[in-house]
Amino acid sequence: MPGATRDGEWLYDIRLPQQDQQDIDAAIGVWARILQSDVTSRLLIKDKLLDDTAVRHRLLERFACHEIGPDRIDFEGSTTREGHLAAHQRVDICLDPFPQGGGVTTWEALYMGVPVVAKLGNGIAARLAGAILSAIGMTDWVATDDDEYVEIALRSSPDRLRTIRGELPNLIQRRCSPAEYTRAVEEAYRTMWQKYCGAPQSQNRAVPPIGS
Repeated sequence: MPGATRDGEWLYDIRLPQQDQQDIDAAIGVWARILQSDVTSRLLIKDKLLDDTAVRHRLLERFACHEIGPDRIDFEGSTTREGHLAAHQRVDICLDPFPQGGGVTTWEALYMGVPVVAKLGNGIAARLAGAILSAIGMTDWVATDDDEYVEIALRSSPDRLRTIRGELPNLIQRRCSPAEYTRAVEEAYRTMWQKYCGAPQSQNRAVPPIGS
């Protein structure tokens, strides 16, 4: 994912190279807008594919199309699991890629105290990060378009980001503990059953047994 910095602080994203080429260009255009809006910002892109210098070169060329020079971008390739999590200590905000967003990487960033900016799209992969943020009560970090994505990434002060870093682990524990998750799943099953029971008989089509 790529990231940008404000006042020497990092904004961080992790999965840029795994997108389709056209999607990469669209995402880079938005990330470049963030860098252009704050000249003190920097970008960290971390992915195992960045072990290949050719991949790094192609990404720098794409950013150069938006007048973002290599001095604004840092790359990090393969690391240990510990090194991967430790990288979050260097950044303030994670920029979720789109249209295919993060899942595990979103949880990792949040668990390490780093807020994530996500943009809703179509389909599960494009909405998973937004669902995760909503589950922990951070709906104000979920954008519906490019302009809102940029605005969210730029609006938090360094002091606010430091506060969020300290609050996130406890917030996740309160909102997404095993007990809370179990209650939410049970409620979802109950709601689905109630809707099924309340629907006209013609809509409740029988499901054939497995193997029939």
